Amino acid sequence: MKTFFKHIAKEFLNFGIGWALGLISVELVLLFFEEKGIMNLWGFWSDKMVVEESTFSVIQWLTSAIIGYVVMKQVNKVIIKILSSNQSPAKD
Repeated sequence: MKTFFKHIAKEFLNFGIGWALGLISVELVLLFFEEKGIMNLWGFWSDKMVVEESTFSVIQWLTSAIIGYVVMKQVNKVIIKILSSNQSPAKD
């Protein structure tokens, strides 16, 4: 039962950090891209690269998926390394 709870805690931490950084990566997209619209006169008053709404959605989705996945895998490696170093060898 203890290993089950360790596994659940590891996955929760792993997916939680990956998901949070995936959401933060959406803000990264907003630094470089902007949707065409009346607020920026369809790109005339924008300092950023202006794209269509569908393209903007795809860029946001891909960025959050890729960054979230990479972070999730790295956190998983760190957790496995920490758990394996905490396990002490059996004493005779």
